[in-house]
Amino acid sequence: MKNAIRILGIIALITVIGFTVIACGGSKPNGTYYNEEYKTSYTFSGNKMTMDTNGYVIEGTFDAKDGKLIVTTEYGISEIDYTLKGKELTISVAGVSFVLIKK
Repeated sequence: MKNAIRILGIIALITVIGFTVIACGGSKPNGTYYNEEYKTSYTFSGNKMTMDTNGYVIEGTFDAKDGKLIVTTEYGISEIDYTLKGKELTISVAGVSFVLIKK
């Protein structure tokens, strides 16, 4: 009986962790995130990324690894620190962090 309860507890824990990852979109951004203050949006779809800052648009591809977005554009390759918590995407560029909210 104790083993059955232990197994059910483990299954419940795995289920909660799985749903948490699914609900948060995993660790890779997906969709459009916007920052009102900086008039900036980032749109992620598959491995494509579009950044729009006050009408200046940059397109490229990205990958998410170890808390970094590896972004490739016509200007080169950049590594950007990020965290993703629910609808909040925090990006750190050159020591400055800002939060974008998923639309």
